[in-house]
Amino acid sequence: FKAVNYMDRYLSKYSLDPVNFRLLVLGALFIATKVEELAIPTQHLAYHLSQGAFVPEDIQFMEIEILQCLQYRLHPITP
Repeated sequence: FKAVNYMDRYLSKYSLDPVNFRLLVLGALFIATKVEELAIPTQHLAYHLSQGAFVPEDIQFMEIEILQCLQYRLHPITP
């Protein structure tokens, strides 16, 4: 749920091509996992999930982009 919220809020400000959208999905998923789970996934796991399309640095860069776009507001208000 949080990953979708992060993607939705990011996409309300920016439009992406399909390749960068895939990177956005991975970045949002990893941020949400880090917020919710006790075991933090490694960047190398993301590399394998992307089937080698992105290196760990790409995913880390996207995580930073998402965080800056959301102004580090990771807990959305729910109705």
